[in-house]
Amino acid sequence: MKLDLNEELIKHPEATFYARVRGHSMKNGGIQDGDLLFIDKAQEPKDGCVAVCAIDGEFTLKRLAVEKEGL
Repeated sequence: MKLDLNEELIKHPEATFYARVRGHSMKNGGIQDGDLLFIDKAQEPKDGCVAVCAIDGEFTLKRLAVEKEGL
């Protein structure tokens, strides 16, 4: 039996790309220097999820914390 990981793991092939982690800022979140990330731009960011963010022209990983307005 042949297993196609793209078929099993990637929901939106046209919006998915890969990136290699550089740095240690997310090590407490289980993401280590050198890890390979599967990034799906079609997914909506949700509270508590890790997202690739552009800050000052550079990409970084951040855990999202969504706050309600008016609180």
